[in-house]
Amino acid sequence: MTERLTALLTAEADLLDVPSAPTATVLARGRRLHRRRRGLQVGTGLAALAIVAGVGLAATSGSDDRDDALDPSGTPPAALTPDSGTVFTIGTTVHVGGGAITAEIDDKAVKSLYYTSAGVLVRHGNNSFSDGGGPQRFSLVSPDGAVTPLDLVTEGVVHATDPTQPYVVYVDRPQGAAVLHVRDVTTDSEVATVELPEATDDYSSSALDGDTVYVRNGGSVLVIDWRQATVEVSPALTSESVAGGHAIEGYGQSPTVVDVATGRTLLSADLDADAYGYFRLSPDGSSALLVVEDDGPLDDEEAQTTAYDVETGTTLTVPGASYDYDWTSVGDLFRVTDEGVVTTCVVSTGECTDSTPELDTLPDANYLTRTVEDDLVLGGVTRES
Repeated sequence: MTERLTALLTAEADLLDVPSAPTATVLARGRRLHRRRRGLQVGTGLAALAIVAGVGLAATSGSDDRDDALDPSGTPPAALTPDSGTVFTIGTTVHVGGGAITAEIDDKAVKSLYYTSAGVLVRHGNNSFSDGGGPQRFSLVSPDGAVTPLDLVTEGVVHATDPTQPYVVYVDRPQGAAVLHVRDVTTDSEVATVELPEATDDYSSSALDGDTVYVRNGGSVLVIDWRQATVEVSPALTSESVAGGHAIEGYGQSPTVVDVATGRTLLSADLDADAYGYFRLSPDGSSALLVVEDDGPLDDEEAQTTAYDVETGTTLTVPGASYDYDWTSVGDLFRVTDEGVVTTCVVSTGECTDSTPELDTLPDANYLTRTVEDDLVLGGVTRES
């Protein structure tokens, strides 16, 4: 009797449609929690968890009833972000993992660095200029330091990547019509093109977030599903700056970060009446850096910058101006000083660590004094306008 009842219960259970757990989301949150706990165990490397003078923050914190809380929806989970550590170039030498791995780019200058799931995509050319700087060539630096030149040359267009994807996207006008290009950097081949409607203004910049590309078109934002080749105008977004499902909005005295799916405000800052600022998202969308324009001279030793954990609203204040810093692929804040010290901070815990990799040439981040040989480019800084 017991065996027959067990068999009946097992057969009934097999008929239930139980969706699989969103594994990637679970692992991503677990990794954040691990990093937070690690920071608490080791102790904060920077004690100041304060708000920049003149800035007030209103932020929502994570809870089980968040719109992005784990749910058995059956939707394919987002890919995890590969962690390449700190990535920067000095001259044409690429340093990955804080300088543990180096690679040489066979060109005159590096323009910018992009994170992809296959490694670091390097944009380089005859000079370090962004706009009007001539041909833009590309090479892929794999995690082991191998350099693969790509058969991709562009000019006068803006590029974007997603650290969880092996693609680079850009919009150009080969014969007047605007076309979105999606290229796989692992196969060095174009995987999709999508024709865009006539622009009300020049298509300027874009962002890739999963299978969606966001393209600025004047005062509006186009939302493109490149796999389905669908193009819509966003009813709410005014900025194409999207990462990890988060978007930058509210430039000026009230910069904000919102949830793309719901429009809910995740972060907001109230600046002084004479200030102008905006948030700069990390490539994975987990953190945001507050940039306040005209916040002092380049050599201001008393300058401070505040970064935020988007999920919890935790703030971290670090010394130096905002242009000194950028992001790792997983949302850690970092900078490289002129003395060659690499500082990396986990925003959610306030833990900061310093390292001094062996550098053949010390960097110079000051655009007034740098040369081709000591020009410093941080990962994530695209130098696009």
